[in-house]
Amino acid sequence: MDTQKELMTFPHQDTALKRSSMVSILTGDLHSRQDSLNSNFNTCTAYLSKSDTLHINIGLHSLFGGSGFIISCYDSRFYTEGYEYSDVVYSGTDKPQHWVIRQELTLDRAKYKAGDSLYGYINFKAAERNELGDTVIYSGKGNFRAKVKKSRFDN
Repeated sequence: MDTQKELMTFPHQDTALKRSSMVSILTGDLHSRQDSLNSNFNTCTAYLSKSDTLHINIGLHSLFGGSGFIISCYDSRFYTEGYEYSDVVYSGTDKPQHWVIRQELTLDRAKYKAGDSLYGYINFKAAERNELGDTVIYSGKGNFRAKVKKSRFDN
């Protein structure tokens, strides 16, 4: 193993993406700026879906899991949803449910097309009841930027 190069290092998982987010993301009830150092590792990607919905994904991802939130914007409306995933498979039977407690989004323009630069600010709090029946509180606050891609898998 010492002679083999590591496939993907944790903080540098995607060298094509610039660290484009200063959004602090917390799971739990309290929100403070104490996690500002960790927010430097979040990436921000933005892409359009076939229904002209703009999706903004802010979070931290690795080979074994990730967490963050996704903002979906369509026709001057938006919805924020937190997520966590891992390589551990659960046999839960409940379908996850999401609730927005509060959300505030500011974008630099109303409409985007592929290739546009996007700048924004988010402040939100949301709750999720996951597959295991546990309630998880997500909150996020800060500035972000991204270049809008025409699809999720467009590099």
